[in-house]
Amino acid sequence: MEYRVFDGQIVAMLTEGDDIHGSIQEICRREGVRMGCVVGFGGASMLKLGVWNHERDAYDTLEKRGTMELTSLIGNICTAEGGISVHLHAAAADDSFAVFGGHLVQGTAGIVVELYIYPGPGEIPRVPYRSWRFMDLKSAR
Repeated sequence: MEYRVFDGQIVAMLTEGDDIHGSIQEICRREGVRMGCVVGFGGASMLKLGVWNHERDAYDTLEKRGTMELTSLIGNICTAEGGISVHLHAAAADDSFAVFGGHLVQGTAGIVVELYIYPGPGEIPRVPYRSWRFMDLKSAR
């Protein structure tokens, strides 16, 4: 993982084997980011995606491995339990050009993932609600 800061905005490049969530969290820890937006694209070697199942109050998941084109990655940065919480959604295409997407539960960079992190001026905590977390805008600073 490499990154640079340009006038407060962060541009990062993840390389093969980098954990997508973990890399974003590490960059945010280093740079003091407690609120923001993430946009990215590139290649992935493993993606575990989820779609919320309201009846089960849990994610139904799909895990894929192999060469994939990460066509879109978008999400936000908040805080939770004293740390950084990264909430991401992704769309990707496999080698048959089939496109799939959902909540990014877990992901590993393939050859490269390019990220743009836009920090906000404050902090928004995530608070528990059932088995998942909401942004708590009432407590935002």
